[in-house]
Amino acid sequence: MDGARRRIPLGFLSLTGALVVSVLSGCAAIGVSDDNVSATDGPLDLSLASGGNGLYPPGVKGDWHGTFGGFRLCLTEPGTATLTRVEFLGQRDPNDEVRAVVRRVSKAAAEAGATPVFSEVGTPEDEFGSQPGQSIEPLKGAEIADVCKNPPDVTAGFSELMTVLFADADGNSIDAVRLSYTFNDESYLTTTRWENFVCDRARKNEQCSPNET
Repeated sequence: MDGARRRIPLGFLSLTGALVVSVLSGCAAIGVSDDNVSATDGPLDLSLASGGNGLYPPGVKGDWHGTFGGFRLCLTEPGTATLTRVEFLGQRDPNDEVRAVVRRVSKAAAEAGATPVFSEVGTPEDEFGSQPGQSIEPLKGAEIADVCKNPPDVTAGFSELMTVLFADADGNSIDAVRLSYTFNDESYLTTTRWENFVCDRARKNEQCSPNET
């Protein structure tokens, strides 16, 4: 990790090291039609309390990427869900790159210490793609068959939703991620409740307080 990286000092609630704050309300999708509505009560549930998570730029100058995870992909009933589409809600600039992938972590990798990652400078491919027992897959077509456990348990391996934001001099942000998927020949939607943002170097974006160093 880059030593200059700092978490955004916004937290009212701390969740395993990731600072979060209640910030989300209603949000509109970029280029999304409401004509084709899918059910929202399917078995793949990504809902958490509303909040946000962000990253300051690394010390090295130039454009960069921020990766945000922490969403374990699992089902509330046995079966297999297939991810079919991802939409980024409230994207600050639709011309900036935003994408989502699925990180797979094997049981052996989890037993060796691999855990969900809430925020990381870099891309999933660079940070985790070459790690033993881990792989990064395209989101579209990814199959999810793990059954959720309560309390959550990742020691047997897990699949994680990761969102990647490209950051130029102006930073980048999204309000939420909406996934479309199929399960038992039915179509469903589920939406994260977390804002993700990568700060601009000038710290002019409202989410990013000035860097003291």
